[in-house]
Order: sequence, then C-alpha cells, then structure tokens
Amino acid sequence: MSEILKNLNFDVGMFVKPLLAIVCGAMLGLNRERRGRAAGLRTQTLVALGSCVFTMSALLLVERYPEANYDPIRVVAGIVGGIGFLGAGSIIQSGRSVRGVTTAATVWLSGAIGIVCGIGWYEMAAITLTFTMITLIGLGKLSHRIEGKRGDDDVVDEVTAAELQRQREHQARVQQSAGGEG
Repeated sequence: MSEILKNLNFDVGMFVKPLLAIVCGAMLGLNRERRGRAAGLRTQTLVALGSCVFTMSALLLVERYPEANYDPIRVVAGIVGGIGFLGAGSIIQSGRSVRGVTTAATVWLSGAIGIVCGIGWYEMAAITLTFTMITLIGLGKLSHRIEGKRGDDDVVDEVTAAELQRQREHQARVQQSAGGEG
C-alpha cells in the first residue's frame, strides 16, 4: 500500500480544475434550482465536473503517450453529444407548450465550462459563467417586461387552459368515434 502512495503524483491543477468546474456548475444549477427547474444544482454541478474530468483525462493521455494516436477533440465531441442527450431529456412538450429549453441550454453550457476548466482555461470559464448568469437573470427580467409574464423563457408558445380543454375534448371525440366503429 505504501508503494502505491509513493507513486501518486498530485499537482495543484488536479484540484483547481475540477473545483472551478464544480463552483461554476453549481452557480448555474442554483439559478435553475431556485426557479424549480429540472437539471438543478446537482445535475449542473455533476455535468461540469464530469466534462472537466473527461477533458483532463484526454489531455493526460496525449501528454503521457505522445506516440499513440489520441485525439482529445474526440473526447470533447463525445461530451457534447452526451450532454445533448441529457439536455433533450429536460425538454418537455405538452400540446403546443414546450418547457425546459433554457434548462437544456444551461446543461450544455455547464458542459462547456467543465471542458474549459479541464484544459485550464480559467478565464474563459469565468467569462462564460458571467455571460450565462447575465443572460439567465438579466434577460429573464427583460423578457418579463416585454412579454408581461414571469420572464420564464423555459415556456415556449404556452397554450391557454381553454384551448387545452378543447383539444382534450376533440381527442376524446375522435377516440370515441374510432372505438364505436370497431
């Protein structure tokens, strides 16, 4: 056991990169959590941390095995694809109402922040987090003023309760007439 501990090689970057990813992801997640949205504090934090660790791993492979044919861009592409899948899971459609689009976008940005933390580009992580928070908070308030509603751009083309009831009644009539003929 002591032999294993002697061979461990810790450096500051091993802690700073994932820690910054955690902080940035948590800040985005806190915004979503306070609004009662899917993909809140823990999800955003884990997406940023996971993206950071995958990126750090890809860079380490290139560094340690330069003779091998590793392409860290493939890891980044895999992260983006996986995050797209997570983001799609937070989008919900009900009739003509769509919810979760902004949450999906913040999951995607959490991944991006994790990637830049993983490569050690801390300035870009801070800039991206700042612009994202300005967009979520500032433009949410602006949206509220323009549209006269809560400023929640997670809801797209909201259906009125009366129209939703008409759609349900129509669907029930269609199902009833289809069942009556068979």
